[in-house]
Amino acid sequence: MRKRLCRLARATNAARDVEVQIEWLRDTPPRLKAGARPGLAWLLARLAVRQHTPNRAVRKLVRNEFAALEPRLRIALRTRKHRRNSAAATGITFAHATNVRLSEYCAELAADLAGIGSATDHEAIHAARIGGKYLRYLLEPLRGSIRGAAAQVNAMKAFQDRFGELNDRFVTAREIAQAIKIVGAQAEPVLAGLREFAAWVERDTDRRYRDIRTRYLGRRARTLPAPMRALSRTLATANDTKPRRVRLK
Repeated sequence: MRKRLCRLARATNAARDVEVQIEWLRDTPPRLKAGARPGLAWLLARLAVRQHTPNRAVRKLVRNEFAALEPRLRIALRTRKHRRNSAAATGITFAHATNVRLSEYCAELAADLAGIGSATDHEAIHAARIGGKYLRYLLEPLRGSIRGAAAQVNAMKAFQDRFGELNDRFVTAREIAQAIKIVGAQAEPVLAGLREFAAWVERDTDRRYRDIRTRYLGRRARTLPAPMRALSRTLATANDTKPRRVRLK
């Protein structure tokens, strides 16, 4: 069931990427030179076409697949609810379980950050973004229960946003490269605009990477987990820490 849910989530990736790109391109800063506007308009039109057809297919897939999964999920979750006292019988508290996962996520994030040496390390940058998201969601329910948790949630939110925006630039650069191949020399103003826009994206990518390097890489990467370790010590000595219900964004 978990594998089917993962496949269902992955099926939305392409459509979601297109939506993010369209939103960002429509809000592109006015400092973009006028020469890039024809290329930008052509790229937006291409993405709009791509958005329409896949979205219809994804909606149909999600409706059909989730409709088949929902009854089984309800049964499985109800069964887990009735067996919730089994954890108490083994002495595993919410605080202990969270602390174990916190240690794992911190180690994984440290390894991902160590693998980033330049702005071309796309996979490591993407992995670090996912690692920051995992830490944020893990700590989110502790906001009102553990001192320092709220600050770390905010820190991971900023981390996730910065790495996410950099990753979005990688996606945009790939889209522009594909568009240049398609356009060829048939529409010179569009081609010139795409090339100018590609140069602008490259400069913006470099700027965002330098910001991340200053904030999170090198020596900073080694000091980043320190507040997490303080939270870990608090969780390790807690009798129990009950989560509060929150809406994850």
